[in-house]
Amino acid sequence: MSKKITQDELEKVINAFGKEVGNALMLMGNDLMKMQNLLYLHLQEEGKLEKISCASCSNELLRPTVKGIEKSDHCPACGKNIFADKQTTFEDWDSGKTEEE
Repeated sequence: MSKKITQDELEKVINAFGKEVGNALMLMGNDLMKMQNLLYLHLQEEGKLEKISCASCSNELLRPTVKGIEKSDHCPACGKNIFADKQTTFEDWDSGKTEEE
């Protein structure tokens, strides 16, 4: 015969499962952060990392300068253009990197 599980037992099992999943995700997140740090340190050693300070929120951004990777001019923290106060150059104009004022 199958045993019926009470509401309290089911709640305990679900809570225990939730804690285990949370622990596993935390461990995976820690490993991912370590790998990201290693990657950025390696890129920095190779001279393939650009440090930029956002003109709007002053957040320091690290942007890889590896061929084939798209460079975004939008700050992930505030969403604004990271070069908001920078004057447009002729090179930017020729490559279409201008914004309407």
